[in-house]
Amino acid sequence: LVRKGIITTAGYHMGYLWSLMQAIFLSMVIIEDFELTHWMVWTGIYLLRRVGVSKYGVWISLMLPITLKQISSRWFEEHQDVVLGLIPAVWATWAFFSWSLKGSNVLEKRARRYLESRPKPLELVHRERINDSLVWLRFHLPAGFTTGLTPGQHVRIHCPNPSKGMATWNDRPNLEDTPENLSRSYTPVSAPDAPALDLVVRDYGPDAGLGFPQGGRG
Repeated sequence: LVRKGIITTAGYHMGYLWSLMQAIFLSMVIIEDFELTHWMVWTGIYLLRRVGVSKYGVWISLMLPITLKQISSRWFEEHQDVVLGLIPAVWATWAFFSWSLKGSNVLEKRARRYLESRPKPLELVHRERINDSLVWLRFHLPAGFTTGLTPGQHVRIHCPNPSKGMATWNDRPNLEDTPENLSRSYTPVSAPDAPALDLVVRDYGPDAGLGFPQGGRG
């Protein structure tokens, strides 16, 4: 939904938080009790996910005591301390396997996706010409954000139209004389989790000898 531009990133996180809280809220209305303990549990789940604890480790640790209660309610009642200790034990076990398999990456590295279907402003912080026709552009992303684009996806860049209102461009009929802004699509050369957006674009300067006295537009 975020990628389609139907909802914003903030709206998604609010919906996720409400999905955790709505069951407790409804039970609180039915039994007319604040259910403080349950609110604390679900708030803890949200905070654990927020810092990067694996969702599988979080939910398995909570489902395990419920499963044990269904298997043997008597054993469950007689070993409350053991049952409560299972929750952090599962988290610790999950962290150990994450560390051993992923190389010390215990917590998930999560970053908010900045690029959406609606236009957003970006600050150009670096421009370097690679050769006669290629230019490397680096755009700064807000702190805590990444592009969120997987390899092969493209981004659309909007820029002012220098040929607006001109009947011809480079001595040819101007097919883009109407729009205020031009848009061009490029595939980023930066990593999906990089804190910046890197593009390599073609830039043609004026060259009357080649038949382009006004050069490229964008």
